[in-house]
Amino acid sequence: MLAFFDESGQPHPNDSCSRPVVVSVCIRRQDGRAIAGQLYSLKRRMGTPNIELKAANMITRRVFERRSNEWELVESFFDLCRTLPFALFAVVMEHPSRMPYFSEPGREFFLPNQYRYLLQRIHQYATEQGKLVTLLFDGDGPTLLGGTLPVRFESFLYRSPEGQSFTSICEAPFFVDSQITQGIQMTDTVASVVRRIQLLKCF
Repeated sequence: MLAFFDESGQPHPNDSCSRPVVVSVCIRRQDGRAIAGQLYSLKRRMGTPNIELKAANMITRRVFERRSNEWELVESFFDLCRTLPFALFAVVMEHPSRMPYFSEPGREFFLPNQYRYLLQRIHQYATEQGKLVTLLFDGDGPTLLGGTLPVRFESFLYRSPEGQSFTSICEAPFFVDSQITQGIQMTDTVASVVRRIQLLKCF
């Protein structure tokens, strides 16, 4: 199984986002190529085969009001998502008023709770499906205060009792190029929508 991760907003007092989220889209490995092919075919039909589906560029007022071709692509993308076989897990966070506690000295290898919670759900889902999970992140992954995400994941999986119990999760996360990884593009767009829905619930 492939589990793609992406964020929309950051749980940091300097970030303007009031409802940051972390999302994981889980796809069975045997479905991965077919899903990527359908996403690529969709972009090709729209005349934009090389465009990267990125929410920051696609889900904007400018696109909705002035770029009908891109807006049609976004609509078609979500119509396609309704038919695709994947599982979606998300953690929605509050905007913190102070620096996250995992930035304190001595917590350099602490994995933030939003990732722990996602791993708990992914592990349970994969165990029920009888699958092993490969974790995939965009680029080098987010740089967290006091340590990068890859270092924190490795420490969590091998140094904590909880991490050691997640036997369905492969030994280390992979970091891929979102421009050529359809799963990451899909996760990025879905994460933005989840955050925006949560923001609307506040009003």
